Amino acid sequence: LGENTDVEGVSSTNACYGGTAAFLNSVAWVQSEDWDGRYAVVLCGDIAVYETGGAVCGSARATQGCGAIAILIGADAPVVLESRMRTP
Repeated sequence: LGENTDVEGVSSTNACYGGTAAFLNSVAWVQSEDWDGRYAVVLCGDIAVYETGGAVCGSARATQGCGAIAILIGADAPVVLESRMRTP
């Protein structure tokens, strides 16, 4: 990070929920009175892990994979989050 020492970190774990929680917590921080103007960076990663061998491994092969994303969160972002729930 070079000379930038004004960095804090939080780890959220639990597969997909960890990334979702990190995203929503970062947005809540930016929208709060405690926000000090710094950006939030959310890094999410997940990988499918299955047992080796056996029938389960063969049928799960089509769903194996991994993914990762980095999200920069700050004021005036070009994304809109609505606080209400939607139903079909």
